[in-house]
Amino acid sequence: TFFPDVNELDFYGNQRVVNSRVDMGVNEFSPTTSIPANYLSTTVPLIYPNPSTGLVFIQTEKDWDRLEVINLLGKKVVEKLISSRFEIIDLSDLPGVYLVRIISANKILSSARLMITADIK
Repeated sequence: TFFPDVNELDFYGNQRVVNSRVDMGVNEFSPTTSIPANYLSTTVPLIYPNPSTGLVFIQTEKDWDRLEVINLLGKKVVEKLISSRFEIIDLSDLPGVYLVRIISANKILSSARLMITADIK
């Protein structure tokens, strides 16, 4: 049997146990997405296709300054200044798994994983 800590707080900062009633958190999540409704962010970039054979399209809803592509060793393999909300990058010569960072005003707005597969000819 599970008994929550009387001092435990839910997603909104309310106590889970009030007068021996336990709030199980059922209403804290959106029924369509299964993630907290106020957790959704419009800064999540649309990166496609993913996986890709090299040509990658990146689109955001907010302005951003810079794009970085980081390999699994933490080395920055691509850095590109951006002037629009839509960008195309060619990574066909870099097969592997990468972290794509969207940066604005020296703050990381978003990060996403990207896989580049070798183009078989």
